[in-house]
Formats: sequence, C-alpha cells, structure tokens
Amino acid sequence: MVNPRQGKGRTTMTIQNDIMQAFPYFIKESQEISITSSRIRIRQFSVITIIKLLSALNHYDMSMSELYRMSNIIMKRSYLNYLKMCVNFGFMEKQNRGQYSYYHITEKGKTLLDLFRK
Repeated sequence: MVNPRQGKGRTTMTIQNDIMQAFPYFIKESQEISITSSRIRIRQFSVITIIKLLSALNHYDMSMSELYRMSNIIMKRSYLNYLKMCVNFGFMEKQNRGQYSYYHITEKGKTLLDLFRK
C-alpha cells in the first residue's frame, strides 16, 4: 500500500488490485487508476478497540447492551460496526436465546487476544 491521504474525515489510498480483491470487507469505494492499482476509500478499525470488545467477552456470554457497557466503546455507531466486523470474521458468535441475543467469543477470537498478550 502506498500514498495514504487524510482529507475531510476520509482516508483514501492507492493500493494494488490483488490486495484489494483479497480484503473486500475493508473497501468502501474504489476507482481503478491503472491495470494494477486502484484508489480506494477504506473502513478503518482500531486493533485496540477490537481487543476491548473481545476482552469483555472473554469470561462469559453477554447480551448486546451488557457488551456495550463492558467494552467501553463510547460511540454506539462505532460499537455496532466493530460488533458486525467481529461476527463477520468469526471472532465472536451471536446466539438467540428466547427473545434475547447473546454473544460469545470463539476460539478464533481467543487466538487473536492471545497474539497481543505478553
């Protein structure tokens, strides 16, 4: 990846097309500029926020509102984006129990947490 630029709250960069195709989840918009590269707008995720979310689930299953309080992610919209991303990549799973939904960390999520522990 080369040429990251910040502007108007958006991050754009030029990236090779094969990398772009390997990670489509993080691409908001793309514009091909040559045969081998494209200019893209990306979704940004913070590793520390992902760790906060997964650490909150490390001990027991939680409902969506419990997880929101325990993870200390301030912005609700950001929380929902991180929650969706973690479920999408299999770091946590959603289980319906009656009329409530509970989330639990998967082995993949535990492995991710272990990568960042001393």
